[in-house]
Amino acid sequence: MTTFTDPALFRFLLVVSVAIAFAVYTRFHLVGGGSVAGGYLAILAITGQWQTLLGVAVVTLLTLSVLRGVILRVVALPRSAIFVVAVLTGALITVALLALTPFIEAISGFVGVSIAFGAFVVPGLISYDVSHQGFPRTMLALGAVSAGTVLVCLPAFLLMQPLPAGTEDVAPILERIPPALLPYGIIAAIVIGGVLRFSLGLRSGGFIGALFIVEFFTVTAFVTVILAALATHVIVRLYDRYVVLSPRQRSMFALILGALIAWASLYWASALGWAPAMEANAYTLSPLLAVGLIAADMGRSRSDALRTVIGTTVAALGIALGIWLAQVLGLAAGIAYLAIVAAGVIPPAIAVARSYAAAAASGRERTGTITP
Repeated sequence: MTTFTDPALFRFLLVVSVAIAFAVYTRFHLVGGGSVAGGYLAILAITGQWQTLLGVAVVTLLTLSVLRGVILRVVALPRSAIFVVAVLTGALITVALLALTPFIEAISGFVGVSIAFGAFVVPGLISYDVSHQGFPRTMLALGAVSAGTVLVCLPAFLLMQPLPAGTEDVAPILERIPPALLPYGIIAAIVIGGVLRFSLGLRSGGFIGALFIVEFFTVTAFVTVILAALATHVIVRLYDRYVVLSPRQRSMFALILGALIAWASLYWASALGWAPAMEANAYTLSPLLAVGLIAADMGRSRSDALRTVIGTTVAALGIALGIWLAQVLGLAAGIAYLAIVAAGVIPPAIAVARSYAAAAASGRERTGTITP
C-alpha cells in the first residue's frame, strides 16, 4: 500500500468522512461511532494499518463487553455519563493493551495500537452508539461511512500523489506533551472533560479541543482556535435560521464547516509565512477537529459560546497541570491528581442515584408493588 504523507490528503478525508456520516444520519437516522470514527477507520484502511485496525476492533469489543456486561448492569447512568464512561473505558483498555503487547507475542504479532487520539477514543464512541442503537444498526452505519470514505478518497489520493504538497512549509512538531505521556494526556482530557460536562455542564471541544490547546500551548494558538470556532458558530446559527437541522445534524455541519475554515486558514497563513500556522500544520487533523468540535459544542443544547470557551480553557489548564505533575513528580502523582479530579462527579452522581431511586419507588407505588 502506498504511504501517503501530505497532510492535505487526510484533511480532505476528514471532511469527506463527516459529510458521508451526515448523509447517512440524515437519510437513515443511523450513527456509527459519532462523526469521526468512520473517517479514522478509513485512514487505517487506506494506509494499510491492518494491525491497528484489528486492535481497534478488539478494544471496541472489550469496551462494549465491559460497558454492557458490567457497568450498565451495576450502575444506572444518564446518557451523558454513559458517553463519558464508554470513551474512558475504551481509552483505559487501549492503554492496557499498549502496555501488554510488547510482552505477549500472541498479541503483538497480530494486534497493533497506534499512539494517536483516534485509537484511544474511537472504541468508546462506537460502544456508546451500540449501547443505545444496537450492534447491527451501528455496524451498518459505521461500515457505510468507512467504505464510502475509502471509495471516494482512495482514487483521489492516488490521483493527487504527483501533485505538489497541499500544505506549505510544515514545521516540526514541538512535542510540548512528551510522547511517553501522550496516553496520560488523552486520559486526562477525557477525565477532566467528563467531570466538567457531568458536574458543571461545561463542554471542552469533544475532549480533543482542550488537548490540542495543550499540544500547541500558546496564547496565539488559543485565541486563533477560539476565533475560528466562533466564526463557525455564527455561520451555523445564521444557516440554522433558514434550514431546519436536528441537534446532531447541526453538530456535524459545524464540524465540517469548522474543519474547512481551519484548513483554509492554516493553508493561507502558512503560505504567507506566519510561524504559528506553520507549527500548527505539523498536526494533521487536530487543528481541524479542535475548531469544528469547539464550534459544535457552542451550539449544543444547554451550552453556548461562553460556556464552551470557559470549559475548554479550564480543561486545557487541568490537562497541562496533570502532565506537569506526571512529568515532574512521576506518573503516580499524575494518576492521584486525576483521581482527585474524578471525585468531582460524586455529588452529581449521588443526586442522579437519588432521583432514579425516587422514580423507581414512585413507579412501584403506582403499580401497587409497595406494601403499606
